Amino acid sequence: MPYFWKSSQSVDEEVEEFRRKSVRLRDGDFLHGELRVEIVEANDLPDTDNFLFNIKRCFGQEKDVTDPYVTVYLDSTRIISTSVIYNNLHPQWNEYFRVMVCHHAKKLLFRVKDQDEISSELIGEIVISVKDLLYKPGMRYQGWMDVLDSNRKVNGQLYVKVVYQPCVREILPSDIDRACRDCYFTLKSGNRVTLYSCARNIDSRISIPGTTNDSQIDYYPSSLWIDLFKSIVGATKFIYIMGWSINTKIKLLRGDDWKKLSTPEEVDLSNLSLGELLLNKADSGVRVLVMIWGETTAIMGTHDTETVNFFKGTRVFVAKVGRQTRAREYKDLDARLTTNLGYSHHQKGVILDASGSKCQPITKAGPRRIIAYTGGIDLTDGRYDTPSHSLYRTLQDVHLEDFYQPCEPNIKSNTGPRLPWQDIHCKIEGPAARDIMINFVERWGKELPDNSRLLIQNVEYPDYDIKDVPCLHESDSWKVQVFRSITSDGARFQLENETSFTTKKGRSVDNSIPMDGWMIRMSIATMLFQWKLQRKICDAISNGKRFTVYIVVPLHPEGIPTDSAIQEMLYWQKQTMQMMYTRIAQALHTAKRLGDSYPTDYLMFFCLGKKERRFDVPPTECPLNSRAKKLRKSRRLMIYVHSKLMIVDDSYLITGSANINQRSLDGDRDSELAVGIFQPGAVISESKEGKEDILSPKGEIFKFRMSLFQEHLSRMEASFTEPWTEKCSRSIRESAVQNWKDYEDKNGDPEGHLLIYPIQFNVNVRDDTPVVTFIRYD
Repeated sequence: MPYFWKSSQSVDEEVEEFRRKSVRLRDGDFLHGELRVEIVEANDLPDTDNFLFNIKRCFGQEKDVTDPYVTVYLDSTRIISTSVIYNNLHPQWNEYFRVMVCHHAKKLLFRVKDQDEISSELIGEIVISVKDLLYKPGMRYQGWMDVLDSNRKVNGQLYVKVVYQPCVREILPSDIDRACRDCYFTLKSGNRVTLYSCARNIDSRISIPGTTNDSQIDYYPSSLWIDLFKSIVGATKFIYIMGWSINTKIKLLRGDDWKKLSTPEEVDLSNLSLGELLLNKADSGVRVLVMIWGETTAIMGTHDTETVNFFKGTRVFVAKVGRQTRAREYKDLDARLTTNLGYSHHQKGVILDASGSKCQPITKAGPRRIIAYTGGIDLTDGRYDTPSHSLYRTLQDVHLEDFYQPCEPNIKSNTGPRLPWQDIHCKIEGPAARDIMINFVERWGKELPDNSRLLIQNVEYPDYDIKDVPCLHESDSWKVQVFRSITSDGARFQLENETSFTTKKGRSVDNSIPMDGWMIRMSIATMLFQWKLQRKICDAISNGKRFTVYIVVPLHPEGIPTDSAIQEMLYWQKQTMQMMYTRIAQALHTAKRLGDSYPTDYLMFFCLGKKERRFDVPPTECPLNSRAKKLRKSRRLMIYVHSKLMIVDDSYLITGSANINQRSLDGDRDSELAVGIFQPGAVISESKEGKEDILSPKGEIFKFRMSLFQEHLSRMEASFTEPWTEKCSRSIRESAVQNWKDYEDKNGDPEGHLLIYPIQFNVNVRDDTPVVTFIRYD
């Protein structure tokens, strides 16, 4: 039984506690849209630093008065924090924020605080009623307001401007709507995109049901590491690599991958490790720059020091960059230490030059272009995997020198099992690849300003073709937008783009993620994604429509399941699931459909697991009561879902390095990189007969999604072409439930990898409020 299900409460106590929480969360008016806040200035603030033990004055600093900053709350939820203005009783911030909101709240509070060395002191606050914002949507609420302390004493004035813009769009989005507004990188047309699942995919054709009973669509999946190897070998000018972890010992090609090679040079270099391959390219005159996260604690196994030492004294240049912050920008000592020690540079990508186009012969002469690989790419331990996700069968060949098992610390490579790895990646060819390169250039220029000369600076040099990919038919062309989460601590932003990102904590921030066609500038402490998702489902229920969400997560986070950090993540994941299911149950109850429908008809959680066939588990002697013996007897292990992927209506896809959690989406924590992509000729549309009939696209995103269904369910059926239908959702859920039963049963053999996430819950209605409570297992 997973530990996070354990509780000392009775079911009745849990129901009552969660009912109170649910009522409290729904207390107040509902804000759903965008809150635009400008914090201009303050006047006549008190000098709160004027006391006996003023440390700075003791050391001779003549002027040490209040160091004010402002935090903004929706009731108890903090959504904004300004920079600190030091030693100023009449500060001017002039900071503008756009915050997506999906909250119930009564008050919008502006709290003026004084930053001290250890903590902060409240000076006072102003309060704006949420009702006032709702009654004047789109109208500006502005002016000087008194800052009141807890005794209602006036402690200065604050000038603010507030506009609430409700979310009202319900029509099908256009290409312009799919572009996220005011982002650093704009939507680029004329790209080619290749999508990848796993490091090495199958070579055979996948047959997808077509629009008629007799038709079918053929899909040929590509293999990331083979394509990446070929691109590295073919580069003649530069190779830029950025990653959370890089292991120079791994090999990109394994087993019979060499059969996919097409040039003598590729064959000659096929047996080299990643480190040796990069050395070879650097020695041949290619500029090779590697930028890796410099882990402070040295407990994550990122090989950062090994990578630096391997390339030391060679023509491969390595930047080992920590997640550092300027000390004055954080409000207290704890926040500074947490950022420097606990957060990482999580961006992943490989950018390099390639031949002019696929329509021209591959030669080292002639025009060159920029291509970029991104997604969940980690060129490190255990990432090489195939859709079969073997536990034991590959230990003596393709994983002989690449055994990875972080969840079972006492398991060795000679006994297994290895941890299977599921990931999603993409290759971008065209103008958007240049944006990914610019991100690398800006990061390198910030972290190593003295070594900026190493960069291939002028990416618009005539040798580089950054125009639309030639020979593309309009139906094959992609539109791509690059997103990232990073601050000016980690990147030197270009001046022409300075107006397109928000100031936060005194720094420039580029932090935008797409959701439902909107740009989100995340300057909040509470995650909105799950709120927006359940709200979308609840709105569909209230309008009598279907809206289905399939979510695949790991069975547990990477690491030892019983560790306290893993248990804490599981606890909050459970709380999130419980909140979402409770809100959906409440929507069904309000629509008087709770008996006929169930929350899992609209929202389903899955995980991936592998159970090795008996004949694929080689005989190996293990100690009788050892963990290795027990695992070999069970023949099963979770497949770690490292994928960061969202597909919307088979029309829009976003993938990258960011997880759906606070540290990835906050903007001040981990740095992240992602791309949003779609084909204008293959997006959801209305039929000519009427608006109620929606036509599903059959483009590359559709084919890729269908290939994932095939990979995880080990079968293909016509209902999968319409995943929003009840027929499809029931079929997938039934398969996942049966797969879990076979996964648990010592004699069972699941048909596929997709497992229903092992939770069960009851819906209890108390005081006309449905509450979801999880059932604990024996």
